[in-house]
Amino acid sequence: MKPLTSRAPKIPQTNPYEWWSNHEVLGTLCGKKTIIHPVAGKMIMDHITLQVYDAPQLKVTVYQPRQENGTEEKMMRLLR
Repeated sequence: MKPLTSRAPKIPQTNPYEWWSNHEVLGTLCGKKTIIHPVAGKMIMDHITLQVYDAPQLKVTVYQPRQENGTEEKMMRLLR
């Protein structure tokens, strides 16, 4: 059996770090954030920041309340 490399097209010997500068996907910032609201108190959110590829200065951050610390209930009370 021939090795797979003999059948595969030749991959140019380049530094993989050079590939990174050519990627088309921008990183997203996501995680968990604690917010201290003046009325509701401590609220814990998941968040993600999305960035437009063609306009990297444009970003939108989406916050979603977590169930911990009664955050969902606090958000509902604030929205009434």
